[in-house]
Amino acid sequence: MSGISRNIRRPLWRVVISALLLIAGSPLLAHKVTPDPVVQVFLRATGDRLAVKVWLPIVALGDANLPRTSDGRFVQDEIRPALDVVARGIARDLQLHEGAEPLAAPTVATTLSPDDSFVAIDLDYPIRGGGTDLSGRFHTFRGNGQLIAAEVHYVVDDRRTRTFVIDGQAERISFAPTVLEVLRHFVDQGVDVLLEDADFVLFAICLVAVARSIRTMAIAVAAMLSGQIVAIVLSAAGLLAVSPSTMLVLAALAASAVVVLAIQDFTSAESRWLPFLCCAFGAMSGVGIGARLLHDWGFTGTHIVTALAGFVLTVSIGEGWVIALLSSAAGLIRRRGRVAELLVMSLAIFAGHAAVHRVIDQGQTLADAGTFTLDRFLFTVIIGWAMIILCAGIIGTLLSAEAGRSSPLAVRPSEIEIR
Repeated sequence: MSGISRNIRRPLWRVVISALLLIAGSPLLAHKVTPDPVVQVFLRATGDRLAVKVWLPIVALGDANLPRTSDGRFVQDEIRPALDVVARGIARDLQLHEGAEPLAAPTVATTLSPDDSFVAIDLDYPIRGGGTDLSGRFHTFRGNGQLIAAEVHYVVDDRRTRTFVIDGQAERISFAPTVLEVLRHFVDQGVDVLLEDADFVLFAICLVAVARSIRTMAIAVAAMLSGQIVAIVLSAAGLLAVSPSTMLVLAALAASAVVVLAIQDFTSAESRWLPFLCCAFGAMSGVGIGARLLHDWGFTGTHIVTALAGFVLTVSIGEGWVIALLSSAAGLIRRRGRVAELLVMSLAIFAGHAAVHRVIDQGQTLADAGTFTLDRFLFTVIIGWAMIILCAGIIGTLLSAEAGRSSPLAVRPSEIEIR
């Protein structure tokens, strides 16, 4: 009985520590956020012509000196020539090529919307090869100090359209990329994920902070990578689509899993629940990684398998290599003695502390967007993890008791010899 009570007290202690370290949650509130302006670009090659339509929000021309009246309206007699100048400037910036040769100058037509909210720019280019080797340079726009992303839609045919999102550095897009171009692009994206994924680094630090057996580490890493790969593949297949708010929630939960792992380092390093925690972290972080893949999905061209394989293998091999490197370094330090071992273990405290701040930051972002309130969100995360840990402790106690009863070494009360 005393053994069972000790086993029950251990998970309750974890719950208390979780409540002190984690700070969580809030219920969803209905709130409509005004969408950010986006420049839309549509391209379609038909025969010997390439039609390009640009929908340009007026805010993207905020820094342009367009003729206006005293009340802010455009001067109708002067606005058309000014918009034609803007259209020719955009045509130059696009730098459209067919193969290695730049396209000839296009014909230009501009249309101002009735409410003066956007300008429709039509560019008509002559082409020679039927549009099989087209490329262009696309960039973001600025207006009134605001960065405006560009969405490029290349219409392949009536059923297929490839979409490219440009929200960072300017990029040259090849609309019929080769296998090597696709592989290079998505390997680069996988490397960027490794360099930017702070949650994974914190999780890896907590994973190697204590001396775990090789078998335990191998199972934990395999579980984490499995969760990530499943989430990435489901995202690529279109079966896992989440809203931006849900993405922030999952990012916060992934960071909270780091805190739980940091706690586990001090309570039960060889816990049977470690693989489940690693798999959960992999799945939650994998949704964000899958969103990064979908962000550049248009760059796959017709080489979808190559893009997916290059991206997934780069992320998986890179994460495995990082964990192996950190584990090797931690093992070398532990050989210096007990003090060195404690110093390595203390890294879990700092990683858990950093993860707590990441949970709060994600919750604050949700609160700023009006999606969640910060205090309730943090409270929900705390209670959620506390309930999961409590249930895991109860299940573990029941399984241990059942294993003890079924063990051939267990002594039945009737067999106890009284002397």
